[in-house]
Amino acid sequence: MEPDENANLLLLDRKRARLGEPHVAPIVALCDEIAESRRLPAGAVPYPDPEHGGTGARALFVLSHPGAAAPETRFLSLGNQDSSARLALAECERVGLGMHEIAHWNAVPFPIAESTPSTTEKQQGAPWLPRLIKLLPELLVVVLLGNPAKASWPRAFPWGSDLAVVEGPSPGRPGINRRGAKEELAAAFDEVAKIVRAAR
Repeated sequence: MEPDENANLLLLDRKRARLGEPHVAPIVALCDEIAESRRLPAGAVPYPDPEHGGTGARALFVLSHPGAAAPETRFLSLGNQDSSARLALAECERVGLGMHEIAHWNAVPFPIAESTPSTTEKQQGAPWLPRLIKLLPELLVVVLLGNPAKASWPRAFPWGSDLAVVEGPSPGRPGINRRGAKEELAAAFDEVAKIVRAAR
């Protein structure tokens, strides 16, 4: 995967034509169910990029909410044209995580009203995370990046989970601009890669 590749409209059309492939179709259906539950059009909840692992992912990265690029591309993807996607892609490449090994989700999977998720939106988003995880039978580790993602985990799994959990800062602004945040993010990716490598 290349940085900003989803700015290529021809490539985007090719990806959209692949949304029925077995590794992404169940997640696409879940996204459409979420959209319908909120009376939003199909595609309002960003779809998984078919270049990512989908249901075969070993590591699930949970972020905050759909970013500015998601409504434009309709994908939750490291190929989106934004700084957080570029940074996360660079970290995956640095630690040797393949695109087929990873998947992404948002703690609040639907569009939010303000610039940050409200308590109500976080509460409404949490029940969808276990639904997603049931679709990922190869999953080993969940990576909670940023405060909304970290807060979503006990809401989604109040009795705990057998999955490994790694926490780190959001790769987006302003969180990543905090002193020490880039080092913390790198350490989180190092830990995820170690878990995934052990299962290869």
